[in-house]
Amino acid sequence: MPEGSEQLAERADGPSSPEPNGSVRSYDVWDFFLLLAVGLFGPLMVWVNSAENPSPVGFVILGSAAVAFAVAARWTMLRLGLDSSGATFASAVLIFGVTNGGILLDRGFDRSLVVVLVLAAAAIVYALRESGVLRAAVLWVGIFVLAYPWLVWLSPGDDPGERMTEDPAPLEAKMTGQQRDIVLVVLDGYGNSNVLREIYGFDNSPFEADLRSSGFEVSSQTIPNYGRTRLSVASVLQLQHPIQPGPYVRADFDHLLNVIGGENLLAQWLVGNGYTHTYVESGWFGTRCRSTVDVCVEGPWPNESLYDVTNRSLLQDLPGLETGRSFSRGANRALEWLDDSLDPLLDNDRPDFVYVHVLAPHPPLFLDANCVLHPQDGFKGFTIAQPGMSDTQLDEARDWYVSQVQCVNSHLAALAEDADAKDAIMIMMGDHGPDSLGQLFAAGADWDEDQRFERMSAMLAARAPGCDMTAIETLVNVGRRLISCLSDIDFPDLPTQTFESRPTADGEELVEIEPPSPRVVP
Repeated sequence: MPEGSEQLAERADGPSSPEPNGSVRSYDVWDFFLLLAVGLFGPLMVWVNSAENPSPVGFVILGSAAVAFAVAARWTMLRLGLDSSGATFASAVLIFGVTNGGILLDRGFDRSLVVVLVLAAAAIVYALRESGVLRAAVLWVGIFVLAYPWLVWLSPGDDPGERMTEDPAPLEAKMTGQQRDIVLVVLDGYGNSNVLREIYGFDNSPFEADLRSSGFEVSSQTIPNYGRTRLSVASVLQLQHPIQPGPYVRADFDHLLNVIGGENLLAQWLVGNGYTHTYVESGWFGTRCRSTVDVCVEGPWPNESLYDVTNRSLLQDLPGLETGRSFSRGANRALEWLDDSLDPLLDNDRPDFVYVHVLAPHPPLFLDANCVLHPQDGFKGFTIAQPGMSDTQLDEARDWYVSQVQCVNSHLAALAEDADAKDAIMIMMGDHGPDSLGQLFAAGADWDEDQRFERMSAMLAARAPGCDMTAIETLVNVGRRLISCLSDIDFPDLPTQTFESRPTADGEELVEIEPPSPRVVP
């Protein structure tokens, strides 16, 4: 018999009774166990299902809050006159429904209906509180909900497979010439000027003129080699195409996160030549500092942990908890760091390599042109075009995307002037273009010309005195041009190639797709 069953059997003779002084019996070990189990279940399931694993601090905070909510609910029921065991059962159902009800919202259920169902279930369990069958069932359910996440965590899970990506050989050459500070700013989802003009009706030329006045070369034709962040950014940092066409496995993508997190050929070469590597996290777990980074600027809290847990719950998308809000907060945090904290690095006596990943203008679309959060007016989620959108809503979403471009521009213009004044090397680049034509709901091999044009067009502006950063056709050649200039290594440009993934019976594979045709939009 499970631990606690004898105690439950004793309770089966009748409801808990008031103590002689009129107070209701306080909860015992069993009550606390059940409330602990249902309170931790939601946060634990988010933890074990997260590809990047939320932070331990976030889990402790959110798990403790959920358990405290359960205990407070039971205490309130006791004060309202419910007996001890009934209060335990009802509050357990209540907290479990609240912390996991977002799963039903994702399936199209109305929030008010789910609330009614949770309350009804709590009432039914309270009414049946003296049933011996219910008591035994609740005990086993309590054991299950606390044990299940750990079983998932400890189970082997899907085999990540054997990584097919090969690390390039270390660069042996020494840097030649002056050791200027180097700043690489990745602007997630920032399309080039042709995309902005043709699809979004936005003229970005005044901003580009400001960049050129600060010594930047600005391209309107550069395309990423991949339409996904971890592949596209990795190609720049590894100076090559990190994955070739063919099947790929999870181990490949796990490795790419290490690459964009700091363990890459470009950073290793610069550190080997005396640079200090500073990495500014974005708030997305794919850009967390890896062990080789010298200085880590951590992303903001609350981060994705909070939003993952609340999205599983009935609190999903309530004001302040909107899907993707962590992206917007992270974008503002990185932009503010560039405003306030980069300058001292450019003024010190050592050479610095600074990597900053800004999660804008990528959706969610919550930031106005002044970088103020308006989640209730903007568009949640991580794509511009979303299923079921009307033409009017899509136009509004595109307008919000333009607002986020303007937000980013307002910071970058001042940053460019600072780079010019400090004679620093600075590269600003989008990792891929936007997606208002539904690209992320279709396999890349099936994209039409307009879809390829929008997604496979990226903003690129580079200030590298003495280096040839003109006419760079694809992003993989950004890092290669820089290394060629700073050393005696000859890194010729790689030919223009673009790749995307498509589903297969066994998983996914990378296929080469036609690059978008060059366009000059008047």
